[in-house]
Amino acid sequence: MAPTLAAAGSDPRIRACQIVRTRIDWSTMVRDQGVTVPAAGPNDSLGRLLALTAKASREWFEARLAEVGGSLPTWIVLSQAIDSPLSLSQRELAARMGIGGATLVRHLDRLEADGLVTRRRDPDDRRVTRIDLTDRGRDLHHDLSLVAAEVDREVKALISDEEERVFRSVLHRLDQHALTAPRSTQPHRLDAAPTRDPAPHESHDEETDVA
Repeated sequence: MAPTLAAAGSDPRIRACQIVRTRIDWSTMVRDQGVTVPAAGPNDSLGRLLALTAKASREWFEARLAEVGGSLPTWIVLSQAIDSPLSLSQRELAARMGIGGATLVRHLDRLEADGLVTRRRDPDDRRVTRIDLTDRGRDLHHDLSLVAAEVDREVKALISDEEERVFRSVLHRLDQHALTAPRSTQPHRLDAAPTRDPAPHESHDEETDVA
């Protein structure tokens, strides 16, 4: 039987974990937001456990950002744009985010329509489009930053400093493996038609794949 909040009072990490679980309240999220995240079991493979945990964590973070009128894509675009001392070009912003130009344009169209960013031609090179945050965009970024900091504190409350150090190291190795591992383990067929890399305008990035 899981310990009650009262019984967990002597262990702040257990209490924090239970508070986070209460705040997540998956049944409410499923009903109100259409979130469907299958539960991860203790005997799941590491790959499946990692995928389910990543999905659940993203849904949780998205829900928290939505409380102040934001989303994960909005948070990432605004953060990348505001962190630069100079106005970034669309190409530079897309490179920072690791997404295709067409995907970024869709995000910028939405953010501009919401009054969060503006786009202007570079006076020294009319071919370049510069991105600037509006006052409204800076205000929203401030609110989203507070949410992100709160979520970070909640996550860190679940683990010790040493566990965080090991966790970061493991995540880094997993990330590097995912970036460099072959996408297919099938043997190469000599008679198979050669594949080509998509042109920049053929990017297949999903609209929310900005993390």
